[in-house]
Formats: sequence, structure tokens, C-alpha cells
Amino acid sequence: MLRHSRASVMPRRRGLSLARLSVLEGRPLSKGAARAQGRWGEGSANPGLLTNLAYAYAALGSPAKAVRAAREAVILAPHSRLVSFNLAGYLVTIGCPDEAAKELRRLQSVLGDDDPTVAAALAHAFLAQNNVLEARKELRRAAAGGRFGRGQVDYAELAANLAFVEWRTGERDRSGFLATLREQISFTGGRSLRLAIMLSDTLNRSSACKEIEALTSAFSRIKMRRASWR
Repeated sequence: MLRHSRASVMPRRRGLSLARLSVLEGRPLSKGAARAQGRWGEGSANPGLLTNLAYAYAALGSPAKAVRAAREAVILAPHSRLVSFNLAGYLVTIGCPDEAAKELRRLQSVLGDDDPTVAAALAHAFLAQNNVLEARKELRRAAAGGRFGRGQVDYAELAANLAFVEWRTGERDRSGFLATLREQISFTGGRSLRLAIMLSDTLNRSSACKEIEALTSAFSRIKMRRASWR
């Protein structure tokens, strides 16, 4: 996501993450990372383990080590959004958004120009370079591709990201951006954590929580009404 997203959202995956493993076994995260490195090493042939190791390094404040582990994961799983997005995020963190954009361009060549999740990640990298116009270009191209329909979470996040960038370029004002954001939260019934974080970053947290609750309640009432008509 873009500037307003404070952290990447890790999809569910099989097995325990290092953080969970450490908590379950009653050890600090640093010891869990050290154990994982000793057991599998950064030369592991398992991209999932390397992704966990990169996450642990990042959580411990070692983004350069996170980049190193994430690069190895990408080599092993070059078509994976998860590992590519993680590498790009760590590269932005260490001040290398151009390298992040290069990695995401590679992924885009595999998945297609109109993939909205890659477009959003690229837009984030471009914004880190203060290249708002290129960020807008990526999001508009993905929106024009039409791979997702209205009401789907991916479409909603793409529409909100584009509205945010257009706010940055002065093509719409803050109220116009918020109107689009609220509309997309309503259409998805509050199913997107990213949209909730975006609203929280734009408003204060308590106001955002109240709005999301109201928007999702209205969405639920509409669904129930439509179901009764059938």
C-alpha cells in the first residue's frame, strides 16, 4: 500500500512464524531468530522460512539483514507476491526505493501490468522517491485493466489508493479523497484492514473506528434487506 499503510499485512501461511514460535516456546523474538538461523541458516532452500527470518530481522531493527534474507527468498520463489512485496518493503525502509521499484517491475512482468496489488506496491515505491506522477500512472493503468469488480477488496483498495494519490497531486481535495475512501469501506463491508488504517491515518483513531462501525453496519443492513427480497 501507500504512505498511509504503516506495515505490510502478512497473509496466512502454513507453519508457525518465528514470532509465534518464540511466544509459544517462551523465548524472546531474538532467540527465535537465532534458533531459526542456526537450524536453517540464511542459505535455506525454503522461501517461507527465509521470509520468516527476514520478518524477524526487520522486527529486531536489522533491515539490511532482512533485505539479505528476503533476496534469497525471491530467488527461490520469483513469482510470489508475498516474498517480492516483503523485499520491496525492506528496500524502501533502508532508503532504496529505486531498487524496490526494480524488483516490483520484475514481478509485474510476470503477473501483468494491470495487477492492482503490484501497482499499489509500485506506487508506494514511487512515492518514497517523491515521484507522485509515476505512482498515479501505475494506479490508473491497473484501474483501467478491469481485473476486479466493484465491491471486491482489491478493487476498493486500488480505488482508494488512486484517490489518495490524486489528492497528493491536487486533482481532488481532502474531502473528495475521504468520500471515495468511505464509499469503498462501505462497499466492502469493512473487510479491508488497509482501508481502515488509511482512514485512521487521515482522521483520529476514535473517529475512524466510529465511522467504520457505522459504515459496516449500514452495509450489513443493505445486505439483509436485499436477501429478504429474494
